[in-house]
Amino acid sequence: QEADIEDIKSGKLSAELNLVAHNVRSQLDELKRTEVTRLRKLQRVRMDMQNGRNGLHQGDLRDVKKMYEEFNHVDHSNPRSFEEEDLNKLIQAVVQDLENYDQKRHLEFKRYEMVKEHQRREKLNQLSEEDRKKEQERYEEMQRKHKDHPKMNHPGSKDQLEEVWEADGLAKEDFNPRAFFGMHDTNGDGYLDPMELEALFEKELEKVYKESNEEDDLREMEEERARMRKHVLREVDTNKDSMVSFEEFMDATKRK
Repeated sequence: QEADIEDIKSGKLSAELNLVAHNVRSQLDELKRTEVTRLRKLQRVRMDMQNGRNGLHQGDLRDVKKMYEEFNHVDHSNPRSFEEEDLNKLIQAVVQDLENYDQKRHLEFKRYEMVKEHQRREKLNQLSEEDRKKEQERYEEMQRKHKDHPKMNHPGSKDQLEEVWEADGLAKEDFNPRAFFGMHDTNGDGYLDPMELEALFEKELEKVYKESNEEDDLREMEEERARMRKHVLREVDTNKDSMVSFEEFMDATKRK
C-alpha cells in the first residue's frame, strides 16, 4: 500500500505493525533487544568517562554524549519488544535523514568551492606578474573548454528519457514509459529511489564531465547529479516522499 508522506511523518503508518506476521515480529523483537544492549554499553562508557575512568578525555565525552543523543530511534522505556512506537521513531528518523542529507551535502560542496577558489588565488599571489598572467589565462581557457559541450536535456524531460532509452540499446521511436520504468526500477519495488533516479542522469553528465579532463571537476559533477535529482522530484514527486512511484512517473510522462 502506498503511504502518504504526512502519514509517515505523523507516525500513522506505524499502526500497520499489527498486520506483520508473527515470525517477523519475533525477529524485530530480537533486533531491538540487541540494539538496546548495544546502546546500554555505550551509556556505560559514557558514565565511565564522566567518572574519570578509562583514561578518556572530556572531548571524547562530548563526542560519545552527542552520539548517544542521536540514537533516539528506539523506545528505551520498553527494551523487550518492537512496538508501534519503535517503528514510529525509526520512520521519523529516516525521513529526517532524507531531509537533512541534501542540505548537508550542498553546504559541504559550497565550502569545497570556497576553499578551492581560495587556494587558486593564493597560488596566483605567489607567482610573478608574468607567471600570474599565464596562469590566469590557462584558468580561463579551462573554463571555456568546460563550457564547450553538447546541449544537455532538461532533467526528466521526454528528450532526456528517450536518450537514456537509446543508451539502453532501444530505438527512440519505440520509447515505452511503462517498460522504461520497469528497466530502471532495479530492485523491483515499484519506485525510483534517489539512487535509481540519479543513475538516469549518467548520459547527460557524460556530456559535460570527463575524468581525464583537467577542467572537469568530478565533485562538481556529483553536485550537479544531486541537483538534477532534486529538480525531477520537485516536478514529479507529488506526495513528497523523495521517490517516484510508478503512478507518478506515468502521470509525468503523459504531461511531457
